[in-house]
Order: sequence, then C-alpha cells, then structure tokens
Amino acid sequence: MGSIRAVLVVIFALGCVYFTMAMPWAEHNMTATKETVPHTIKLLYLTDPTIKLFDLYAAQKEKHEQELKNKNAEGNLGEYVYALAMAAAMTLAALAIMVVGSEDEVEKTVLPSKN
Repeated sequence: MGSIRAVLVVIFALGCVYFTMAMPWAEHNMTATKETVPHTIKLLYLTDPTIKLFDLYAAQKEKHEQELKNKNAEGNLGEYVYALAMAAAMTLAALAIMVVGSEDEVEKTVLPSKN
C-alpha cells in the first residue's frame, strides 16, 4: 500500500475510534463518569484514557446543547449527538475501507464473479 494511502487509512481509523468513543458519552446524555464507562473498556484497562476523552467531549457539551435547543430538539439531547457520532464513525470507517480496497487499482472489497 502506498504511503499516502497508509496515512489516510490511519487518519480515518483514528477518526472512527474518536467518534466511536463519543457514543457512550452521548448515550449518557453527554455526562459520563468512571462508573458509566462500558464494561469492555474496563476489561481492556482503558478507563483513564476514556475518561480523558469524555472530558474532551464535555468541553463541547454546551455548544451541542445550544445548537440542538435552537433547532427545537426534544427529549434526551444525547441521543442526537449519539446519532451524529455513529454517522461520523461509520462514514470514516467506510472511507478507510475504500482506501484499502482501492490498492493497485483493483477493488478488493468485491468478490470476483465466476463465469
């Protein structure tokens, strides 16, 4: 894989992880604590980095809440942010797959047909 493609894959993968980690934070109405960290994260001993990410996300909480209130959003505002984070993570994952699959100008993500 070319170096540019490798860099793109890494960037898209890291972006995907960033937005994927925002989902548990948003699911708890944009207030997550050490107790609300998913069990899998605790098993992997990634609680402290996750809490630091949650703090990073929390710095943007007021901006998200204000924007949603301006658009007359109702209910749990974290659900809107959860949907946005999921869409961003899935888009970045798809872009990473496209970059990997386009190596050597041959599509690797499609099975060849038997004639």
